[in-house]
Amino acid sequence: MAPPCGTCSRAREIAMSTSRYGPRPLRSDDFPDGLPHLLDHEAERVKKANELYKLVTQVCIRCTDKQLPWTVENPFSSLFWRTSFWTEAQSRCNPRYVQFHSCMYGSDRKKNTALAFSAKCLWTDSMLNDQTFSTSLESAYPAKLCKQVAHAVKDACEADNFVMEPLDMLRASQLPLAAEKVSRAMASEGTTKSNLPNFVPEYRVILKAFIPRSSCTWRIKDFIEHPLITPQVTIPEGSRLLEISPRTEGENSTIPAEADTICTFGVPWSPGEFLKEAAGRGHPADAISTVPESLKRSIWEIAADDPSAVAERRASFFRKWMSVASELYEEEKALKDSMDEGVRSVVKDKKILLFKEMVNAYELNDAEAHKLLEEGVDLTGEIPMSNDLPKRYTPATIHESELEALAPVIKDAALSRALGAAEGLSKEVWEKTITEVSRGWLKGPMEPDDADAPSVVSNRFGVKQRDKVRCVDDMSASLINATTFAEERISLHSVDVMASAVVEWCDARDAAQRPRDLTAKSFDLKWAFKQMAVSASSRDRAGLVIKDPSGCPKVFTSLALPFGATQSVYAFNRMSRALWTLGVVALSLMWTVFFDDFCLFSEPALEKSSDLAARSLFDILGWVYDASGEKNTVFGRTLHALGVSVNLRHLTKGSLLISNTEARISELVSELSNILDRGRISRSEARHMAGRMSFAGGQIFGRLPKSCLKVFYSVLERNSTAIDGSISAALRMYIDIAQFAPARTILLGQRPCVFIYTDASLEPTKEGNVAGIGGVLCGPTGEPLRFFSYFPSSAELAEVGIDLESKCIFLLELAAVCLAFKAWGEALRGMRVVCYCDNEGAKACLMTGASANRVANDLLKHQAAYELKTGTVPWIARVPSKSNIADEPSRVRIEALPDFPDAVRSTVSVDLIKDGESSLRFQ
Repeated sequence: MAPPCGTCSRAREIAMSTSRYGPRPLRSDDFPDGLPHLLDHEAERVKKANELYKLVTQVCIRCTDKQLPWTVENPFSSLFWRTSFWTEAQSRCNPRYVQFHSCMYGSDRKKNTALAFSAKCLWTDSMLNDQTFSTSLESAYPAKLCKQVAHAVKDACEADNFVMEPLDMLRASQLPLAAEKVSRAMASEGTTKSNLPNFVPEYRVILKAFIPRSSCTWRIKDFIEHPLITPQVTIPEGSRLLEISPRTEGENSTIPAEADTICTFGVPWSPGEFLKEAAGRGHPADAISTVPESLKRSIWEIAADDPSAVAERRASFFRKWMSVASELYEEEKALKDSMDEGVRSVVKDKKILLFKEMVNAYELNDAEAHKLLEEGVDLTGEIPMSNDLPKRYTPATIHESELEALAPVIKDAALSRALGAAEGLSKEVWEKTITEVSRGWLKGPMEPDDADAPSVVSNRFGVKQRDKVRCVDDMSASLINATTFAEERISLHSVDVMASAVVEWCDARDAAQRPRDLTAKSFDLKWAFKQMAVSASSRDRAGLVIKDPSGCPKVFTSLALPFGATQSVYAFNRMSRALWTLGVVALSLMWTVFFDDFCLFSEPALEKSSDLAARSLFDILGWVYDASGEKNTVFGRTLHALGVSVNLRHLTKGSLLISNTEARISELVSELSNILDRGRISRSEARHMAGRMSFAGGQIFGRLPKSCLKVFYSVLERNSTAIDGSISAALRMYIDIAQFAPARTILLGQRPCVFIYTDASLEPTKEGNVAGIGGVLCGPTGEPLRFFSYFPSSAELAEVGIDLESKCIFLLELAAVCLAFKAWGEALRGMRVVCYCDNEGAKACLMTGASANRVANDLLKHQAAYELKTGTVPWIARVPSKSNIADEPSRVRIEALPDFPDAVRSTVSVDLIKDGESSLRFQ
């Protein structure tokens, strides 16, 4: 933290010239908290600064209590260090100090800076070197200082066993903060994320050398030309300097003192070493599972077990817990009697103590979940931790006290919006609201100025969803959601997790040498959020306002969780996740959950048992599910859920098919066609459609939907709402894709993995630039099978839009991948493919399937078409240039691949890709 020092600056005491002074002092050694008799505006400045100083002190004390490291920076001479606020921090926190001059780190001025800190001393001198009022010029931190501070923080974190940057994806998948990001990417065999760690580490090994600073003559990222020999380690020639940092106190005391610098080097893989390492790792989907560990254990257990034994275990579970429920009957009744009346009215049928006993018996991570039922859910403030969700801090933007102060203004604004709302769906919203009152979920209607009306009121409006209207409570506009903060983030079982579970089932059944047969059905928790209550303390902030049939605003109090509150989302997700976990660990159910949608899979012999177990779990705990409506499904080989169809009919033949439901496709095509007919689209509508198109596109094979979406996203980046030619073409292609492209196909069982390495070169000569394109196809063990070495002329490249005299290396790298797929497409069919390239720009575009560059976009469309034709979506990965076996074929015309004489040379030309557009048709 660096609190502003303007009011504490000693520079105020310095004359700028014999006749000119700067701002007059506002503090002194005797009055560090502010001089007496200041002018009003001066006193206000000091007051605001003191509020910040008080906050800094509170943060330091809180961090010290929680053993969290902190640092505070101010000028060495600043009166901040003498204030009563910092005096308190010093007595409570016992900080350490270091001082340095900014000129040591590249500043033009000799600014004497002090740092106070709680952590182990990492700030040592070896680490840290006109007539205007100059404190404003000194305030910027020199880049060298910032870099050193970053090194110090990194060293402190690593000293506490933090992993600052996983070396590869396998290691990242084992770290809590990175695991889910990797898992989401694994669910689809071809990643679209460029922010994942490399699958194969960038370097074969990382080495550190202790040497004198004067001996370190290289710059960061230099490759050393000769070996570096030290008593501790020998750094091979060709290694790359990654980091230079000072040696800290006490670090390896056996090394001579003059070796005061640590140089960190990365030792590159040779091309042959990289081939072997990549082949050993195979495809990421084979190495990293996306299925939750508890579900994976359950799948393997029931896949190998006798169906009758599984059914008996489930029956035994219910015999035991029905007995426990009887024993807890009186306690459960007493608990309900002691609860707040409003909470009790909503959760009266929930078996809270029984649920608590189950959670404890099966040691669920979310041991406090029962309190959400017992006490209700707060709508504001801190979102309680579940200890079962990925960690991510989301701060509040206002404090609850600010919400209280603004309550009258918020209420007036909500009433005005209600009065001015268009008629639209108001009749349906009113009728649904009155129905909720009759069910005990709402209290009202009330007049806005009634004594028992809530102080904070949110608008309720209707959203048309196909043939029904959903009521949404806008708790963002009323700032309710702005007060919430969380240390976890929601994690849902998407379609990808569902698909991965089916793949895991097939692997488990194959291992047990039993048939893959699988059927599925879905359960829907009826009324979702309305099965949980708002806490008594939040009821005054749970107001809703809508117009009655006469057009007058009426206010209601939400007793059940409102649909539109952040806290509702977290709380309901915790409960549905706890129910899912109990089903998995206690009943060996193979199921997934997405908020209120549970998708249950079963082998045919266990259908009755699985269905009864899921229903009975909901029943015994008092959760209402759709037992007779449209969402009451039966087991079948096609599952319709979350807007997709999961086709299980071909598991025995080796494939799982996932597609959008006919209703979703029909609705999406109709809306897009209407947009094309109008020729215009608003930004809000574009955002809505982009989300729907993105989800639907994820269930279509290949990357073509993403390339269409990239063009469509341009609507969100400009003021015009007109649909121009490029957007129209993209939407028409998307409609074509949605209607006729193949379903997303996931091939099952162990499949061999092949590897494609590509590279390109662009070398200047007297006659002009010379381009080279190289590619190598390697088999499952890493041995090169085929290669090409192609040097196209400028005329040939011009046919596909590449200008050889421009900086076109990025386009050449994309062309190399296109040529590889076109030349070797048939060899890739039915295989898992990992495509390694060394150009980061090309790699990122291949992942996302889109680029801002027109020529690149054309090449990416061709590539997507080749993937579609071969039924292959490659995993795009990085190979360092020095490790890329395709580097030499891209730079030198070769007839045989060095060290691999059996590799067959393929003949390629741009003719293979210039007509690619024709392959984008599906009908």
